[in-house]
Amino acid sequence: MQKSAQLNDALQTLKDPILRAEAMIEIATGKAENIEQKIEIATGKAENIEQKSNNDIEFLMQQMQWRETLEQIEIAKNEENLTAFTTEIE
Repeated sequence: MQKSAQLNDALQTLKDPILRAEAMIEIATGKAENIEQKIEIATGKAENIEQKSNNDIEFLMQQMQWRETLEQIEIAKNEENLTAFTTEIE
């Protein structure tokens, strides 16, 4: 439902010359946050936002796991584990 509303807003922005000009000014001046997203949605260039969020969560979870592993290696002062860990993250 929300994506449909965003799509309608973006389409109206693209159709109306004044709204389109305002959006272009906001984009050019760096004051646009949602405008670019709305235009991408309307033109079909938007990424799957849910998938991007899932990827971000997976990335953060991986970083946390690596940090915990590194802390354990540091506590154990085990060079073999450090070498294996370094190989894993490369």
